[in-house]
Amino acid sequence: MTPFDALESLIRAHAQAHEDDAPPSLQLALSALHKAQWSEQEPEHARQVVVFGPTQSGKSTAVNLLLGTEAAGVSALAGHTVHAQAFLQGHDNTAPLEPFFNGYRASSLDALSDSTLKQWSAATVTASDTVQTVWDTPDFDSLRAAEYLDAVARSLGLADVLVLMVSKDKYADHSVWQWLDLIAPLGKPTVLCVNKVDEASREVVIAALLERLANHPISAEQPAVCVMPWFDAADGPPDLEVTALRHAVDDATARLERRDQGAQASALIAAHWPSWTAPLRAEIDAHNQFEQGLQSASEAMLQSYRAEFLDHPEHYETFQHSLAEMLQLLELPGLAGALGYTRRIVTWPVRTVFGLGARAAGAKKPESFEAELLQDRHSEALSGLIEQALTEASANGPSAAWWRAAATAMRANRTAWESAFENDVTDYRRDFEPEIRHAAEQLYAGLQEQPAILNSLRAARFTADAAGVAFAVKTGGVGIADLAIAPAMLSVTTLLTESALGKYIDTVMADLRKKQYETVQGRLVNGGFRGQLTATLGELNAPGLYRISQHELGDIGDALGQPQ
Repeated sequence: MTPFDALESLIRAHAQAHEDDAPPSLQLALSALHKAQWSEQEPEHARQVVVFGPTQSGKSTAVNLLLGTEAAGVSALAGHTVHAQAFLQGHDNTAPLEPFFNGYRASSLDALSDSTLKQWSAATVTASDTVQTVWDTPDFDSLRAAEYLDAVARSLGLADVLVLMVSKDKYADHSVWQWLDLIAPLGKPTVLCVNKVDEASREVVIAALLERLANHPISAEQPAVCVMPWFDAADGPPDLEVTALRHAVDDATARLERRDQGAQASALIAAHWPSWTAPLRAEIDAHNQFEQGLQSASEAMLQSYRAEFLDHPEHYETFQHSLAEMLQLLELPGLAGALGYTRRIVTWPVRTVFGLGARAAGAKKPESFEAELLQDRHSEALSGLIEQALTEASANGPSAAWWRAAATAMRANRTAWESAFENDVTDYRRDFEPEIRHAAEQLYAGLQEQPAILNSLRAARFTADAAGVAFAVKTGGVGIADLAIAPAMLSVTTLLTESALGKYIDTVMADLRKKQYETVQGRLVNGGFRGQLTATLGELNAPGLYRISQHELGDIGDALGQPQ
């Protein structure tokens, strides 16, 4: 990434956040970089004299006085000049100026339109011995000025010499000194001309201005100060004052050495880097804070899943499911005759307590305790994250826009996310069936290594009952979560866990739990839950957002030689 690319990235980010209104300092810095490049490639290019100032300060008049001809349009109305206008003396080369106005259309003076601000013009005036370009610029303080400050900044960045025009009534205005603060790091030679000064106020105005300038680092040298009195347009300004203005500009130009423009641009960038990046960092910090909240919510989901399901002696239905699968592998003579009894007697208490099958109320039975638990925790996690976003947004801090956009996105997507998560849970449970069957086969293989226990199971009447419950589960008569409290299954569980196979069963089940936890963690929590939110919030696009990542900001800082 080049420094030009870096500044343009910052300009785009600020323009997006503020409806095409990036800080003038950014465009000034980009223009200063172009100036440095131009000076390096063409050290003896025509000097650029840029006249700027607040509204009704006489900028266009000053341009004409410097040119010695009526080239710039003059009006008694405020805000007459709304485009950057170049007047070329002693040359006609406009090509080097085009990079400074990238994105603007070059137009002739008479084709400039107040309704199309992204224009600039360049006109050749009567040739003179001086090879220079004098620029007329829009004001920076009128009600409409925000619309064309970009053009002002572009013009100031390409200047070799600056001429600040102010009226007696405006030289102390805050906006004037704000712009002097803005350009100070560039150290450009500056001439300060106070216009419309009556003779009685002349000395007082000059003294007040010099006192204030003494503590202001506008440039390496204190600016020259000129005074222009009121004059009748028909008569023109007094020759003495006109000569003084021209001499001040000529002196500044004569003393102008081709300074290290790159170093001056770097100084400007360093001065404004903190203010440019502060809102971007706030947005990045908000995103990081949300990611921390998302991490905490994910961990809470998994902790609840482990405590309320995997490690719960009654709720861990997967163990019962494995036992049911294992019992189907046992060869039990006369099993069919016992099934009717099993369904009527063994499962009756379970049906009564839990309302299995067709419930009187007609409510839909959850697919399983595990599925219900995961969906509930997913919904709770979403609620917590939305509440976090709304709380941060209501604080109206520097990252409030990001939090508002995050809350809006989460609310808009919540129903779809919950539906997708429910489907993901169903798919996961289906896809995990082979692991459950594998655990059952391991249990059965262990039983085969213990013939006495295997024969005991086959010989015991409760085995037939338990197998009947398992079969009822297979055929939809009993929910898998209810096996844990069926008397027959309790007997099977007790026999196996208290036998010589106890440690082996614990090992098989521990391995199954571990696989199940890792699958839920990776597929449902990190993949489904976190994946959906991370993707959506990573692509937030709403008014007030800068949309610069930590990595991108790091690249920008590296390109501009600024700290991270």
